[in-house]
Amino acid sequence: MSRREDRVREAYELSRMLVAVTDEAKSDFTRIAASFGLSVPMARALVSLEQPCPMSELADQLACDRSYVTSIADHLEQQDLAERAP
Repeated sequence: MSRREDRVREAYELSRMLVAVTDEAKSDFTRIAASFGLSVPMARALVSLEQPCPMSELADQLACDRSYVTSIADHLEQQDLAERAP
């Protein structure tokens, strides 16, 4: 087997392991969020809110529609986990 083939095989194995770790992390995040009564988008919003930011910026960070962030903010406010300010 050539050095190039070894490198390709290594890259494939590393990629496969990375995908497996990513899948496991997503599953863990979903389970942990649910244990706090949060949907994944709500938990992602909380993680993104290290400091106050405009809802449009949060929508960009979450890569979602601004109207959806309004819904997320409504739910977080109802649970006293966040508040909106002008």
